[in-house]
Amino acid sequence: MNSAKAITQFKKFIKSISSKNNTGIVFHRDTDGVCSAAIAFHSIKKLFGKSPKFLFDYDYNDSDAFEKILAQVKKKNISRLLILDIGIDQNTEFIKQLEKHCRIIHIDHHKIYNNLSSSRTTFIKASFLTTMDPSKYVTSKMCFDLFSAVADVSELDWVSCTGIIGDMNYDTWRSFFDEVIAEKNLKLGQLEKSAEIINACSILAPEKFVSLCRFLQKAKHPTELIKSDFSQFRIRLYRTKNRFVSSFWEKAEHFPKQSLHFYEIKSKLKIKSTVVDAISQLYRDQTIIVLQRDEEMLSFSARRQDFKIKCNYLLEQAVKGISGGRAGGHIPAAAGSVSVDFEKELKENIIKIVKSGSARNV
Repeated sequence: MNSAKAITQFKKFIKSISSKNNTGIVFHRDTDGVCSAAIAFHSIKKLFGKSPKFLFDYDYNDSDAFEKILAQVKKKNISRLLILDIGIDQNTEFIKQLEKHCRIIHIDHHKIYNNLSSSRTTFIKASFLTTMDPSKYVTSKMCFDLFSAVADVSELDWVSCTGIIGDMNYDTWRSFFDEVIAEKNLKLGQLEKSAEIINACSILAPEKFVSLCRFLQKAKHPTELIKSDFSQFRIRLYRTKNRFVSSFWEKAEHFPKQSLHFYEIKSKLKIKSTVVDAISQLYRDQTIIVLQRDEEMLSFSARRQDFKIKCNYLLEQAVKGISGGRAGGHIPAAAGSVSVDFEKELKENIIKIVKSGSARNV
């Protein structure tokens, strides 16, 4: 699908909505995801005079998430569902179940696993809209651009910028930032602080994340978020993150010939993504894998900021053949999980794949 056709399909889906429809939004529980949802929420409310009736922040580690979503779609009689910033095309059976109850639009910048396009599902991936690596065309920027084709959503351009920072793509969209900063009289630091607040909320107070989405969709300036109660989580997370980052070289397993590092952290907070993001910004030419376990599952996040290793391929191949193993993501950033019983096998697989050279991005 080319860009023009994708935009046409998007407009067609939006035109199918009316004030009589109950809409819902399912979004990834991270900064890019909630910023995407805020833009979509604001746009739907502006276009149809009616707010979405259902919001759900999706956590990849929640094994019951699909059942919860389907139950709410039925309960709230959702007839139009937007799924944002989630590689949901890895689960075609779930989409088939949803299609029995509603029409769906899936907007996402992960790689294509399965084409979900059907009479009931509009399927839009970043690769339909751009030739750049999909990881760089973050979903909050996709949503801003797509909804700008049907409504004036310029008041939330700063929210799009915040989502871009959350997925570490400021350099890609520097000119867009310059325009927004000049027009809104912002400072880059305000946007960076906003992204930090959102990330902290997703980890320290996930139960407030839907409320945060509702807050963002009506905020006119990042200072509103910075001065809000949500900002209290930022400092606490910052201190915890820095403690782990400072211990990286001492406590991680290092494989210097492969530029590969495994770092297991122990915390009650689901902080591995935040930690690996920070470490990978310091060592952009290294493959960093941060692991975190609970009683049953071992979760892990991989980063390689110079794009020389395909993290998504690396982890997807590493969990192949491991019962219950799952993985996915982007070239520079990916994540997954396996049973704690398979930690040794997982690491051995990763080392073998890196040594083979098959994960190189050439």
